[in-house]
Amino acid sequence: MLQRKQTLWLLLAFTSAILTFFFPFYSGDKYVREHIFPNGEFVGDTNFWVFVLTLLTILCTGAAIGLFKNRKLQFRISLLALLFSALVIVFYFKGIKIHFSKGHLLLSSVFAFVIPVFIILALRGIRHDEKLVKSLNKLR
Repeated sequence: MLQRKQTLWLLLAFTSAILTFFFPFYSGDKYVREHIFPNGEFVGDTNFWVFVLTLLTILCTGAAIGLFKNRKLQFRISLLALLFSALVIVFYFKGIKIHFSKGHLLLSSVFAFVIPVFIILALRGIRHDEKLVKSLNKLR
């Protein structure tokens, strides 16, 4: 299971998604009921949709790691995780636009951006394995 490259990529995506709950994505002046609070942080669990989509990304990548014997289903679930991770980034930026007046992305925002990259690399590995199995079946 861990010998396959895509499993390692999915594991990296899984851990990066978990880390987004602990490290802030954005820091700046936050609006709260017509008041501005300086040094507000935007973490993955502060917005409902970011929280739910990140949780779905974690569940999908975890399930895809466990489905190493069924490559077709692993590919589909990984595609779903890719969709969820892209939506997480969209909701991060929507939340920033709504709740912050000024600020900056933090270095820990890298965790949110590398999740889709890791999932894409895992999808490439799954597709490569599927092609390899098909070519071996043609030889029989």
